[in-house]
Amino acid sequence: MNNKLKITIAVVITAVITFTLTNVLNGSLQVLDNVKMKEAMTVFSYTYNGDVPDREAMTDGAISGILELTNDPYTNYYNKEDFKRYLEDVQGNFVGLGVVVTLDNDGYVTVVAPYEDTPAYRAGMLTGDKIIKVDGEDLNGNLDRAVYLMKGQDLKNPEGTDVVVTIRREGMADFDVTMTREVIHVKSVTSHMLDDGVGYLKITSFDEDTDEEFEENVKSLQKSGMSKLVIDLRNNPGGDFDVVCKIADSLLGESVITYTENKKGEKVYQRSDAEMIDCPVAVLINQGSASASEVLTGALKDNKRAVVVGETSYGKGIVQSVFKLSDGSGMSVTTDKYFTPSGVCIHGIGIQPDVEVQMEITAIQPDSKDDVQLQKAIEMLLQ
Repeated sequence: MNNKLKITIAVVITAVITFTLTNVLNGSLQVLDNVKMKEAMTVFSYTYNGDVPDREAMTDGAISGILELTNDPYTNYYNKEDFKRYLEDVQGNFVGLGVVVTLDNDGYVTVVAPYEDTPAYRAGMLTGDKIIKVDGEDLNGNLDRAVYLMKGQDLKNPEGTDVVVTIRREGMADFDVTMTREVIHVKSVTSHMLDDGVGYLKITSFDEDTDEEFEENVKSLQKSGMSKLVIDLRNNPGGDFDVVCKIADSLLGESVITYTENKKGEKVYQRSDAEMIDCPVAVLINQGSASASEVLTGALKDNKRAVVVGETSYGKGIVQSVFKLSDGSGMSVTTDKYFTPSGVCIHGIGIQPDVEVQMEITAIQPDSKDDVQLQKAIEMLLQ
């Protein structure tokens, strides 16, 4: 499973689990069989002077409303049609603008990071931009609506259609950007050799095949004489939990990668074996590095396996699981917190680099002498 999800900052996902509600109507779940609920629905159905939604639509609305009470942007319900689209996005390409968004603490739809070579990236959207309107419609903090409109999911064939996004950026008046929707192809790993035996490897997201792409790129760099490695995780919004643990395993000796803790306090540890890629490593992060990117960064930093250069990362230390319900609908639910090997949950905090180097995001270009973060990482490796 990858991180090209319908919503938010690419979520760390553990699995898609088929879940059937049988013999679990206890505790808070009794609301589904509540007398008050039945009474209210009866009154509504018999008295409302308008079109009454069918039973399935009312059930969908009730479940969605209950999950919204959590105020957790990562816990969501999807009806059958939406869940089908959700899984299609997870498993393949999608039409849209190529931007990962979340709700910030003030309730604004906020850019985490644009994917490279996408309409959002080419339009100059930046981490931290607030998306106020889409095609003139005020979003009022409605994350699902923002994604729906930017993807053009109300259109039969959104590819090639234009959309106007109103952006609020610190220190500037609100402004409009017009972009054309296109099929988003996210190639998760690219690499090439720099001078002095330094290999440069960029991971843009942790998709279901990213660990295989990572291995292939490392082997290619090794054949080209790599003796030191820079891993660029800037603007990487995250993705698959299992995949990032496999990559961390390949870079670490025998050690703890991370551990998760559920609501019962139960901990599950992810560990690496002794086999590892044996060369000095530097990791680049910035405020657009989130979720699975922070799992990898935290594992390498805490185990003193890499020097971390750049800016404090985004700070998403929670894990979602995706549940497929028996009728084909589904839910994404925050189920765990994850911790770095030293026992820190970085949610809302982020990971601080070993060497802080500030840089405008728009200046990031591989091999550019203006990329002061990359140049500092190379300098640290050559010491």
